[in-house]
Amino acid sequence: MQLGLGGPRTDMAVLMVLNRNGQSITLSNRLAELLAEELTLPKAIARLGRKPVFAQTFPTGTHAMWLYYWLASQGIDPLRDIGSVAVPPPQMIAALAEEKLDGLCVGEPWNTLAEVDNVGKTAAFTSEVWPEHPEKVLACRRDFVGAHPNAARALM
Repeated sequence: MQLGLGGPRTDMAVLMVLNRNGQSITLSNRLAELLAEELTLPKAIARLGRKPVFAQTFPTGTHAMWLYYWLASQGIDPLRDIGSVAVPPPQMIAALAEEKLDGLCVGEPWNTLAEVDNVGKTAAFTSEVWPEHPEKVLACRRDFVGAHPNAARALM
């Protein structure tokens, strides 16, 4: 919101961090098995025989940032080498099961559910990408904080 990505630009104030960490990158069973055989993600993806599809929760959100950073750290150009889609978290596990996704970045409980349902394997935790990263925050418009500082404090 501060940058105007995905909507109008609005100056924001982060009042407090509500939680840290808690997201993971999960791969489809097929890609996880190929990765175990090939040892590198680029080689495993090449063996898929098509451009892989990865999901995140919002194109300009933190899940996309962590996913893209992790892919880049593995030698994958996230803006060129993959298809990226936004999928609501409750639909991600079914999409993995139906082989519509090769990987995803989402918060819990969805990564654990993918493993419990035997449709995916967790490959990385976002805390490995950015240790102690903030996830959810309490934020409001900066002009609201300026006009109503006591209300902003009461929200906290």
